[in-house]
Amino acid sequence: HAPQATPWSETFRAFTLPHAQPGSARGARSGSAGSGRFDLSRGVVIVMRCYFDGSEGTDDGGAKWLTLAGYMASDQFWRDFDDAWKAMLRDRYPVAPYVHMYEILAHDDPFERVVGWTDDRISALIGDAISLMSSLNKRAYRSFVSSVDVSAHRRLLEEGLKVLDPISILANLGIGGATRWYTTEHPNNINLACVFFDRGEPFMHEFRQTWLMRRTPPGKVSVEPFWDLFEKVEPVEMRCTPPVQAADMLAWARTRSLSSEERQYRYLDQVMSKIIPQDSIRIDEKMMRDLPMTR
Repeated sequence: HAPQATPWSETFRAFTLPHAQPGSARGARSGSAGSGRFDLSRGVVIVMRCYFDGSEGTDDGGAKWLTLAGYMASDQFWRDFDDAWKAMLRDRYPVAPYVHMYEILAHDDPFERVVGWTDDRISALIGDAISLMSSLNKRAYRSFVSSVDVSAHRRLLEEGLKVLDPISILANLGIGGATRWYTTEHPNNINLACVFFDRGEPFMHEFRQTWLMRRTPPGKVSVEPFWDLFEKVEPVEMRCTPPVQAADMLAWARTRSLSSEERQYRYLDQVMSKIIPQDSIRIDEKMMRDLPMTR
């Protein structure tokens, strides 16, 4: 059965850590291990790693959509995953140096037809990558795909409605949802998240600037604990980072699904949502009007 998407009203909530409520003494920087924004003396501190990629595209009506997609899991999970992913890339001819959907389907270097990348071999690579993700321990990781109608958002602003900016919407739904998922799965642990994006990803710059601006400064009491969940936000090189390659597949597939035009891999988003543990949501104009998304 396809995984059920988390209800919007439940997803878009305050993401807080156990023992780290806003305005409390426990929410102040203490100079202890980790980010220092919380008292980390109670519970086991686990640094989780989130790998995200962004994508933009238009639907059949010409509306522009912004998507943030990625995965969250522990350090140990990603170490094992890296080995398995790299073995999957090597186990073919030609050897795949990495996975990047745009380059693969455009037959850009290094996926040129002249060096052996036929449509069948490309299909096998994509299929093997999905099979690998679906074979992993489904309690140990989760994927998150969030999309917002940017064109509708612009219209609401023009009407004078005070709606959260798309970056904050996607941060709360995607990255915030990822941290909340792991906290729910491991309620006795305090989880700090390291967030990684592909180097040059436009979304990363905006998210990182927002994080730097809104996280709690040293010596202050936390009033926005959501932004204090993150230990660091950094770029990585996609070609050398298998988790970002997997996130690229999620983001690309969501953007591909925006159009009903019959074309290759149009249904990849639907397939992945059925075989990979996932929270998925699309924020359209009605949702932005009807639900609590104001600043």
